[in-house]
Amino acid sequence: MTRKELEQIKEDILQKFNTKYKLNEQMKIMTRNEFINTEHPQAPYKYYRIQISKDSKALNFLNGESIILIPEKTDYDTGDLLEVIISSFHELRHTYQIKKLSLDPFYNFLMQIEFLMKIYNQPDYIYDHDSFYHEIDAKKYSFIETQKYFLTHFPNQFKYMEASLYLQYKNEYYHIKELVDKYEPHNTVDKLVYAIQKKVISPHNTQIPPIMYNFLNEDGTYKPLAEIINNKNLRLIDERILLAVLSSRTFISTININKLTPKEKMYLRTALQKAEEQIKQGIKTSTNNKTIQKEYKKQLKIIGYKIAPQDTIKQAHKEITKKLNSITNTLRQEKKRENHKKQIPIYIKKLTRS
Repeated sequence: MTRKELEQIKEDILQKFNTKYKLNEQMKIMTRNEFINTEHPQAPYKYYRIQISKDSKALNFLNGESIILIPEKTDYDTGDLLEVIISSFHELRHTYQIKKLSLDPFYNFLMQIEFLMKIYNQPDYIYDHDSFYHEIDAKKYSFIETQKYFLTHFPNQFKYMEASLYLQYKNEYYHIKELVDKYEPHNTVDKLVYAIQKKVISPHNTQIPPIMYNFLNEDGTYKPLAEIINNKNLRLIDERILLAVLSSRTFISTININKLTPKEKMYLRTALQKAEEQIKQGIKTSTNNKTIQKEYKKQLKIIGYKIAPQDTIKQAHKEITKKLNSITNTLRQEKKRENHKKQIPIYIKKLTRS
């Protein structure tokens, strides 16, 4: 397959997307060297272009333009085709998130916080990219749309795809399902509030979701639960946002269960039960995935496929980074997050008994 053919496929995906959502987005295919050596208004400095393209397959800019990075080749195989299609759908989903999906109050709330964290805690985004909801959503969307596109336009390539490539593609499905099921909205709230508490982000920062001020005082501390649930604007707040905030570790740490009224206990118990459901589903999916992963590696071994050294290195790097972040990155608070998950059933029992 030639580069021109890849360009045509990208253009087909782009035009259908623009027509469907009544948008006028732009998307280019470039090699990494072409991107680095071409002036770009959203990435004016060459050093910056080198850095942001270092480990990327695609880039998405705030002006609505996406760039799909491809290898320096003259002949492209099914694997390259698959990457271009996945990346095209993934980056276009980010555009949709900003221009259309942001109309959903809950999604907009999460996205505003995540964009703030990308600015003020960039290492967290770089090393734990897949824990951000807008990235999980883009992964899920691109996987579903890629399969549809492949089956419609390249049924033979999909059917006879190289065994190792197909197995990796299939494995990604289970990986994405685990990311979706393990996502914890209350943890996103915790990252923001903890950053305010640590004075990394000012409580007066204009990019903080305005709705958070229904829960926070001007100095960034939480308002009492009674004040929150008796707020005349409470009925205007999306229930998903309310539950995420009330079940967060930073909020629960301000509560004395023994001093709560029946009404306060009811609100808090509902929020924690919702969080517990999500956590249980995440654990179930993660447990199932361990069995699937064993079978996946077994199948790769049968066909004689060896996991690339860079994959092993990447995984090792991720593990090391996770350990380092749990110690040095005060905004992550991994140990406290895990402990909070274990404490939630205990809190629910206390609220039920008292």
